[in-house]
Amino acid sequence: PLTIDIVAGDTPVIPGQEIWAVVVVKDTSGNAFTSDLTAVSAQSEDDGYDASGSYLPNVAGLSAVWIEETKILVEWMPSNDDALRGHQIYIAEESFDTIDSATLVGEVQSSTSFLITSNAYPDLNNASTWYIAVTPFDELVSKQSVNPIQLDAYKANAGTGSGDEAANEGTDFSSLLTTPNLLAAGLFITAIFLFIAVIRTRGNQQRKAKSWELQEATWGLQDDQAWNDSPPSPPPAQPATPASDMYAQPTTSQDIYGRPAYQPQQPVMQPAQNNDLLNELGVGTNPPQQKQAIDTSFLDDLL
Repeated sequence: PLTIDIVAGDTPVIPGQEIWAVVVVKDTSGNAFTSDLTAVSAQSEDDGYDASGSYLPNVAGLSAVWIEETKILVEWMPSNDDALRGHQIYIAEESFDTIDSATLVGEVQSSTSFLITSNAYPDLNNASTWYIAVTPFDELVSKQSVNPIQLDAYKANAGTGSGDEAANEGTDFSSLLTTPNLLAAGLFITAIFLFIAVIRTRGNQQRKAKSWELQEATWGLQDDQAWNDSPPSPPPAQPATPASDMYAQPTTSQDIYGRPAYQPQQPVMQPAQNNDLLNELGVGTNPPQQKQAIDTSFLDDLL
């Protein structure tokens, strides 16, 4: 099909404009009928959608890599747009901006990858550099503008595309997933779990020992006692020993023959008293009372 969007050289078709068209057949020498042709006309109208598909989302995470030296694996990230019906894959030997300049090699609806083979594109070879693009489509149109990635020749870069960083990272990561590496990783993870288990067990034992010491110090629990055991009975009280009287008469001791043992007389200290000093201080003695003299002179006056 042919889409007419420009007439008279550079005049775009506007809504409501009537366009006439004819189809002329030419032979290999360029001969053609130019008269008595069948012409048809149509009037353009605005149907409410963009024929370029610019409203459709861009394809993210596009990558390409050589597979088995003769095939190209193309992958991209899935889209969350419910209006999409699938994706189309285009390839060309030169860079392109629209899908009209490339060759359609396949179409998928629910997958996010496509394998380009010589059956889908007979001109495919690993000695050339290829440009690959993926465009979404809905029920009406496919998105015209694309951003292709470059995939270099297989022998030039050992099968990876120069514009495909995601494919390089995926290939490097997959090369590490070998059996020895997986076994080493499993042993390392097991050792870490065992180390954590030992540390936790020792920590629990230490906390339990500290808790038991605290209980023993607080409640008097011994090593061979539990919480439900009755406390040990206190030792019997010793009879009180009467206090010795330092002024009591010493008991009479006897010798081996039954005779009272000799006990020397204890000297008795008599306090010395200085009466003169006590008299001067007025302590211990009564001062002499002075007799009051009686005045008898009034008797003479009476007589």
